[in-house]
Amino acid sequence: MFNIGLGELVFIALLVLIFIGPERLPKLMRQLGEMVYQLRVVIAQFNREFAEELRPLQEIQALREELNPVRQIGSVIDQVAQPPATSGRGLMPPPPGSATTAPALKPGAHPMTQLSQARQAAAATTPPPATAPTDGQAASPAHETSHER
Repeated sequence: MFNIGLGELVFIALLVLIFIGPERLPKLMRQLGEMVYQLRVVIAQFNREFAEELRPLQEIQALREELNPVRQIGSVIDQVAQPPATSGRGLMPPPPGSATTAPALKPGAHPMTQLSQARQAAAATTPPPATAPTDGQAASPAHETSHER
């Protein structure tokens, strides 16, 4: 805290012993101890009184938080927005190979290389999106080209 080493403490003790003297040193240390004790008592009393003065403010703050309509609405929305627990029905896991499942990494290979290979493989196996026929086109495979307007 004060960055004082053992050598400095010994030096200060010697100076105190020289200037105050061995006869008055015990009395001075006793007085110093009593002053530190009194200071601790005053600080503890101040902390108690400060806490007592803050207690009503803390109660008001707690009531304000409890009665805050925005928080109440938010908690209701959170309860409504939570997905129901699935008991064999409801949400299905994503199909294998979908965008939510990550491909397994091969040990020793560079991750970026594996990522580009996985993208190429996904592009090769993914069929092109079906386009709906426009007004003048028939639904035949020969007319599946897009026209720019």
